Amino acid sequence: MTEATVSRGRRWPSVPSGVGFAGVSAAMVAILVAAGAPTPLLPIYEHEWGFPAWMLTLAFGVYAIALLVSILVIGSLSDHIGRRPLMIFALGLELVSMLVFLFAPSVGWLIVARIVQGIATGAASSSLSAAVVELAPANRKKLGALMSGLAPLAGLAIGALFAGLLAQYATDPYAVVWLVLVLVTVAGTVFVLFVPETVTRKPGAVASLTPRVSLPAQVRGLFAASLAGSSARS
Repeated sequence: MTEATVSRGRRWPSVPSGVGFAGVSAAMVAILVAAGAPTPLLPIYEHEWGFPAWMLTLAFGVYAIALLVSILVIGSLSDHIGRRPLMIFALGLELVSMLVFLFAPSVGWLIVARIVQGIATGAASSSLSAAVVELAPANRKKLGALMSGLAPLAGLAIGALFAGLLAQYATDPYAVVWLVLVLVTVAGTVFVLFVPETVTRKPGAVASLTPRVSLPAQVRGLFAASLAGSSARS
């Protein structure tokens, strides 16, 4: 579809496409900020909680695996059910992971949070990046592609810097980091409810869940940055 919005046969309040573009771009960056935030915090958890080093490695590794599986399975689902439903699902799942991080009593729960976060980021990688390109102003479509390419690196860097600074200076950095990200994710989820849909639903949603070892061009940057940046142990 080349249309900015798609009629769904029923009324649903939505923001203008330009506003939707800005909001979805911000939501995409926020997902990557959340993905980058654990990088400086997990080693601090290790030091304070005293769990073995291999569990720290596991906490980083399970995210990468969950991200990869999620992209392979859910990567093309939004082409069939619509961008907005999958964006809402991804942000909702991201919210769950932030809450698990916030209240985690042990490293086991941190690992659970990382798995959920990997699935959420994978689900978001296709729907959010595609929506950004489709919602970009008609005379500035390159801006959507540019945003999809820059958001991963910017989000991961901001997330790591944000969490690292709080870890250095805040009294309770964990609570502050996760609470801020909970609020940001809630805001993003609510906003996406009012984003215009950009594709028409079509059959084949179940069949699209069969893993395919390929990535749409518009999500390759997001995937590569997410996988490499968030898997790196630092």
